[in-house]
Amino acid sequence: MLGLRSLNLLLKDLEDYNEILYSKLKKTIEKKKIIAKDEIDSLTKRVIYEFATLISFVFINKISKSIASTNLAKLISKINAEHSTYATKLISIVTKLEFKNGLDADELIAFNDDIKDNHFLKSILKIFVINHLYIFDVGYQKKQRIYDKLNIDIKRQKEIAFGKNK
Repeated sequence: MLGLRSLNLLLKDLEDYNEILYSKLKKTIEKKKIIAKDEIDSLTKRVIYEFATLISFVFINKISKSIASTNLAKLISKINAEHSTYATKLISIVTKLEFKNGLDADELIAFNDDIKDNHFLKSILKIFVINHLYIFDVGYQKKQRIYDKLNIDIKRQKEIAFGKNK
């Protein structure tokens, strides 16, 4: 739980300093003249969003790798049942994804449906799922079902498939 508290603190700081970060980043992008002026706002917002997503991914990944053990599976389930939040559910799912047969399509899809309005959490979930599908062989039908339900586009599917063959 310490990792989640630290992540929460960091994300709150990002939120508190969002305006300052936004203005500094926007000025930097304007100085570099890397994109058209009408796209600067959307790029600035996207960079901040991607940064927050990356930070969250790193923290959650570290937590899941630290507790990914078949010996701890029952304890993780117990904690998830007693303290059922989106964070504990995500960590439970991500911890299972550390293992070859850890992809439970029904559980993933149900969780994805639960977080339907939380785009930030959905982005993080997708990263972990894509990572699992890249590392482990998963049946075609199961993979297609997950891509469809989690709304992962076909271009990303091809990148994963062809990246594996390199």
